[in-house]
Amino acid sequence: MKKLGVLLSIGESLRLYDQMGQKDRLERCYLARYAENFGDVRLFTYGSDEPSLEVGESVKLFPKNIFGPELLYSFVMPILRLRYFKDLSVIRSLQSIGGLPALIAKKLFGVPYLTTLGFFASEHYRVERGKSWAWLGGLIERTVLRSADAVIVTTDSLKEYALTIVPAERIHFIPNGVELKIFDLSNRKRPFSEQVATILFIGRLSPQKNLETLVEAASKLSFNYRVVIVGEGERKDALKELANRLKVNIEFVAVVPHFELPKYYLFSDLFVLPSRVEGHPKVLLEAFAAALPCIGAKVEGISGLIEDGKNGLLFEFGDADDLAQKIRFLQSNPDYAQGLGVEARLVVEKNFDLEKLLAREMELLRRIAR
Repeated sequence: MKKLGVLLSIGESLRLYDQMGQKDRLERCYLARYAENFGDVRLFTYGSDEPSLEVGESVKLFPKNIFGPELLYSFVMPILRLRYFKDLSVIRSLQSIGGLPALIAKKLFGVPYLTTLGFFASEHYRVERGKSWAWLGGLIERTVLRSADAVIVTTDSLKEYALTIVPAERIHFIPNGVELKIFDLSNRKRPFSEQVATILFIGRLSPQKNLETLVEAASKLSFNYRVVIVGEGERKDALKELANRLKVNIEFVAVVPHFELPKYYLFSDLFVLPSRVEGHPKVLLEAFAAALPCIGAKVEGISGLIEDGKNGLLFEFGDADDLAQKIRFLQSNPDYAQGLGVEARLVVEKNFDLEKLLAREMELLRRIAR
């Protein structure tokens, strides 16, 4: 029986996935598929008080059950969980930043591993945690990539970076994907067809997402609108205060399970992603899948998906006036907005069908398993 170990990123837990509304997606799309291909799947997390898994008996949960720093735990995890690491056939590190236990297990027990380079760790941590973490994140990322038996990259720019670290034969281009079947386009409303337009954002309320620009842009609009922000994060109170001060009509929605998100996409008029930096944003792909007109900041990760004027619009990062102008243009040209959404859906159907992409990942895992 083949045995698969699955690693979350440093500090991530199943409870955190639940709080972000992503637990059901992890279980249905990934763990269930892993279980179909491997008779024994072991999920290692950094949580202590974890919710139960709802994916069948072949997937077992191994939480962090000792006190201490999470970074240190990532080093000692294979030793503390010796019994459950040494006989693994292969390890799947969901992101390179979480691959330290896989690296240690390979050195100690010869277990091969597959990891994903889904974003630039140094850029991500620079925005979220500062320069020290940016340096450390970059170091961990490069170290994990060098020893990986296979590396999945999700964008062309990430592939170019990976090629400076990893031999080309170990690099595999598999972008993020979307469950197309959960987006029923028969329920899709025509953009800007109602008296009040809904401008949607879904994601973490963190510095990286730069939601202040969206709030400032909304304050410059003269038509009837509401901004709906779905998610939680440390910037929530500050965003509420800014919205109140600028008199922005805004609604904050607590995190909802992933399978409930399509109704937000399908019944909105516009999706905005104003981030400072992105890897290969799943929320943008989901908005594409819903044929929802999209506006994104002209930054790494977003500009690789949005072809300006064809399947969405780009605005200059941090420029609230530019973003407001783009929103007003789509509101005044609903047929054009609908055309962007239709084209975006075609892009997802052609390139980002999750079922097809997961099949490629499973083939890669089976190939490198011992």
